[in-house]
Amino acid sequence: MSEWLIRRVLAMLAGITLVQWETALELVQQAARGLTDKTGAERKQYVIDALKSAFDATKLKGWTLDVLVGLAYGFAQKKGWIK
Repeated sequence: MSEWLIRRVLAMLAGITLVQWETALELVQQAARGLTDKTGAERKQYVIDALKSAFDATKLKGWTLDVLVGLAYGFAQKKGWIK
């Protein structure tokens, strides 16, 4: 799936902006490389907490954050940016 399509779906369904998508991708990569001693759930929580502090936490919550982080992780993994 192309990045453009992912961004469009996120924008339509959850109101995710390009900046939020790019930040999530960057944070997922940082967590995968820098937190190798942590579990996947702990890395995911790191990314979620960082996104909440970087953006308005009232707009990014619940399923929106879960979908954003999950898609960012899957996309980065498919592109070979993380293992």
